[in-house]
Amino acid sequence: MIYSINNIQFEIKNQQVLVNKQVVQLSPRGHQCLLLFLKSSNQTLSKELLLETLWENVIVSDDSLFKVIQETRKALREAGLKEDVITNVYGKGYQLQAAVSLVSKRLITPKLIWLLPILMIVTFISLMNREPQALITDEEFERQVKRLETSLLPQNINLDEFVIDPDSHPSDQLKMAYLRGLERYKSGDYDRSIAELLAGTASYADEASNKTLADAYLLLSRMFIYRSDKVALVHYLDQAAFHYSAIDDQAGMISTAISRARYHQAVFQFPESIVMLEQILTQASLNDDTYNQMRAISNLAYSYQQTNQTEKYLQALEQTLSYALQIPDGNYAAYAFGALSQLYMQQADFTKAMKFAQQALKYVLEQPDTNNFQQGYSAFYNLLQELGHTELAEEHLQFAI
Repeated sequence: MIYSINNIQFEIKNQQVLVNKQVVQLSPRGHQCLLLFLKSSNQTLSKELLLETLWENVIVSDDSLFKVIQETRKALREAGLKEDVITNVYGKGYQLQAAVSLVSKRLITPKLIWLLPILMIVTFISLMNREPQALITDEEFERQVKRLETSLLPQNINLDEFVIDPDSHPSDQLKMAYLRGLERYKSGDYDRSIAELLAGTASYADEASNKTLADAYLLLSRMFIYRSDKVALVHYLDQAAFHYSAIDDQAGMISTAISRARYHQAVFQFPESIVMLEQILTQASLNDDTYNQMRAISNLAYSYQQTNQTEKYLQALEQTLSYALQIPDGNYAAYAFGALSQLYMQQADFTKAMKFAQQALKYVLEQPDTNNFQQGYSAFYNLLQELGHTELAEEHLQFAI
């Protein structure tokens, strides 16, 4: 469906708004807000309606609504509207005042009906000749993904080997959006990563489920773990689960289940996360799946820590370390060594704490994972501070920075 405001066309596709085939850069609530105004027929939308629709079953302040309105206004200006068209109606709510029209196809007049067969043939030939071909093979795509995931400096990897434009094959647009989104994610630029991934999923909206689409939604969910918008997080998890299920990707479904358990951690529902992770651990054990046993038990460690189950927390960390050294997996080894160091430091067992901190430092320097680097280095830095080596701690901190 396409709406026109002052000759600027806004296309609704996959619950997102596109202008000139490009997704309007908005948060999920921003998109939802813009959709409400486009479909409002210029009626005044009350604050109560907006709050209830944008934050279902969540109580927020008027300030939260105002921020979304401001975000939507800014997006409309960037789309080409020269003035604010969303106005505050005192005591009532907000209204889109510019005239909105629904763009429809023109009807063919009876006098020209004889041209219809010719037009159909010409259109068919034109479409056949202009049909874009997918350029990025699955093998090349996987090679690029591996480069990004194993690089210490993913932002230095050149992703311009293929020229991808809005008329390229949807598969190519999705793959390039995922690669750029992954590069931004690995570099810590979550905002741009989210924008890239949303553009890619929108371009692929009418195509069949595939692994790249599911992976894109799962990566989106991982970034929303750290954001306040948990509604968007659940949406992306649901999308990932749907597409992994459609292609029967068991590994993807397990990864989504682990991320859903992390969602429960993010909203402080630790008992629920423990139940989910223990189920995943049991299934992975039955399948002799060491890697996912390690992932499940490492996340269980955090839930045990947050529920003050110190003995279980220690056991889970030791199991994580055992799996990580067995596989081997340097990222999880770095995490386990760092967490064990912090735990023993809290228990004033500084000999063990130093031993594990040194091992954490050894592993984090070899891993392309910023979060593990920060955790492993902080374990060493905090221990030096605790032992009174302030100058040495500062020296190492500057080196880490």
